[in-house]
Amino acid sequence: MPFESLIPPAMLQAYGQTEFHVHSEPQFILRIGQPNAALLSAHKHHRVDSSAFITAWNPYSQAVDAAENAARQQTLEQELVRRSLYFYPGLGQHPSGQWPG
Repeated sequence: MPFESLIPPAMLQAYGQTEFHVHSEPQFILRIGQPNAALLSAHKHHRVDSSAFITAWNPYSQAVDAAENAARQQTLEQELVRRSLYFYPGLGQHPSGQWPG
């Protein structure tokens, strides 16, 4: 049975088109479903086999105002630090500019 998402198809399409900017040194851009040599290099540098691009913005793809999004993101970052997990800041941006990063 195929997986059915609760996220509308247009939103899933937008996610698939989004560029996920990783603010590391050097910076690089991730795209869903596309291999990335810079990500592989970061994995080797940190001696890990996997990673995730996560954000606290707009949980469950439901729009939340900017102040609440910023507070949620700060809480997420504090939790990552508390758990001693290494992370790079990043930003997802759709090429159309229609959705703010």
